[in-house]
Amino acid sequence: MATPERLQELANASEPRIQLVAPFFLWPGPDVTEILLIRHAQVSEGSIGEDPSLTDLGREQAEALAAYLATMRIDGVYASPSNRARETAAAVAGRHGLGVEVIAALDDLHNSMPRGATPLEALVQTFGEEEGNRRYEAMVRGGWSLDLFGGLLESSASLRGRVIAAVDAVVASHPGERAVVVSHGPPIAAYAGHVLGSPADFAYYPRLTSITLVLAKGDRRQTHVLNATPHFGCL
Repeated sequence: MATPERLQELANASEPRIQLVAPFFLWPGPDVTEILLIRHAQVSEGSIGEDPSLTDLGREQAEALAAYLATMRIDGVYASPSNRARETAAAVAGRHGLGVEVIAALDDLHNSMPRGATPLEALVQTFGEEEGNRRYEAMVRGGWSLDLFGGLLESSASLRGRVIAAVDAVVASHPGERAVVVSHGPPIAAYAGHVLGSPADFAYYPRLTSITLVLAKGDRRQTHVLNATPHFGCL
């Protein structure tokens, strides 16, 4: 079994043809900021619309994440104001002797959906059966835009605008460093969509405690890892 040091060497092995494409991409290095966007750990199923703490399983997830990140240099830890995000972030920060800075703009999607209604039911109630079904089918086909919900959910521009501003502020505070940002599925997915140039606000669904790594230099942003859970020993 290879040692952790040897695995790191294998991961960073040189690539003979890399110079052909190197100018087009950002690479981890002393002049590039690494932002680890992490979704919070598990909360109970009946907690929608509330501000719950992590479940026992969620705390175990957060500790597994923290143990994995303990071997990395972390220069700052940030979180949404929610309990679940702050508690997940605290597990990581504690391994590095850091505090958690709360950023309000990292909060979850603003939601006015009828309580207990499925997305299809909410759309039909709001727009009528024909239009509600049309919007729902547009999402199923991959056009997952928050704007399809009208005023039931925060607009795409609003969500992306506040999350982009929040991440840009973190980048500005950590030039050439590595920072952890713990938030929620919708803000993370929308930000990744922005970086990827996708109009879909949910280009993918971030799993609990998953890591999405964005590299930043100046005004350039590139995704380097999406929705990874190496701390659980799986992709």
